[in-house]
Amino acid sequence: MKTNLILHISLVSNLIYKPSGEAKVAFDIAHELSKNNINVVLFTTNIKLINNKFIPKISYYNKYFILYHSNILCNILSTYKIAFIKIEDILALKYFIKKASIVHLHGYPSLLNIIAYYFIKKYKKPYILQAHGSLFTNNNSFLKKMFNIIIGNKLLNNANIVIALSSIEYEEYMLKNVKPSKIEILPNGININKINHPQKGAFKNKLHIPDNYKILLYLGRVIELKGIDLLIESFSILNKKYDKIKLVIVGPNNEYSKKLELLAIKLNIKENVIFTGPLYNTQKDEAYNDSYVFVLPSRYDTFPMTLLEAMEYSLPLIISEYCQAANNFKSVGIISKNDPSSLSKSIEILLIDEVKYNEYKNNCKLVLNKYSINDVVKELQNIYNQQINTRQK
Repeated sequence: MKTNLILHISLVSNLIYKPSGEAKVAFDIAHELSKNNINVVLFTTNIKLINNKFIPKISYYNKYFILYHSNILCNILSTYKIAFIKIEDILALKYFIKKASIVHLHGYPSLLNIIAYYFIKKYKKPYILQAHGSLFTNNNSFLKKMFNIIIGNKLLNNANIVIALSSIEYEEYMLKNVKPSKIEILPNGININKINHPQKGAFKNKLHIPDNYKILLYLGRVIELKGIDLLIESFSILNKKYDKIKLVIVGPNNEYSKKLELLAIKLNIKENVIFTGPLYNTQKDEAYNDSYVFVLPSRYDTFPMTLLEAMEYSLPLIISEYCQAANNFKSVGIISKNDPSSLSKSIEILLIDEVKYNEYKNNCKLVLNKYSINDVVKELQNIYNQQINTRQK
């Protein structure tokens, strides 16, 4: 490959310690590229600090892969993916873009993308934009409207290529007037060969859940868009019929999680709904390993990495109809209407139909093979090469 340097830019938090979601996608792609002896820099931020301290600015994963954390000055607006970046980090971003053969932007509305776009145009660099489902989220917020007016449309339409995670996100790009010839559909990928399963029962033991209980697992961001309230309401229906089930919600504690806890109390299911807070690395693996089914009740979603992570542990899926990638996983779970009654009925099928459950469980590895990070990166390399070679002609 002729690429001298590929620069990935992603506004994420604590990537070096707690990779998840968009952060995990950016990191896994960059890391896989480096294993192919390609020079790559992942430029990111550390919005949430570790013990109120800045995490290391530069980390070298190998001689081809540099992870650069820009230190932010303020995290008040981090909910909106906005950070105030120091001058020294802006200069670093300028340096990396000037050296880069191609730039890959992750996410859509962010201060990093605004700054990067200025230097991309200044140095006439080709760039890829991957929105990760953020084109139409928070559309009514003042900040998102201003972003779209000032730079968002230019950022999209001047990109050499934009990457959609699904055919539905492809259509969303079209609604933003992106030319079809510029849109590539490329799903998320995962390292399917890395699994070292933790000891069975470790997670249940920590939570004092009996071995014969079945865990219904949600893992991800704890926000209204994810539909966790609908899942809790559906669980209250199931809880009246089944006495050996627990609902475990894994994700950051925040104001919305407090509302969810109050909802569980109101529905009189507090003892059977467990909020663990965020779990990472081995603890997260233990949660998947001891669960019976993974539920994604989102009101809107694209292609969350948690679906692939759950399948690593052969967990059948219950997926909301509003997940854009839902149809990709029909053979490993149930696509459910997104209301408490429908969700409870879908979950109940897997609680009582052992044949169906095992069918989905056994299909997980077969489906997962379609989403190897190796294959995703090979396709990305072809896209990078084509754009770099076109520019050099």
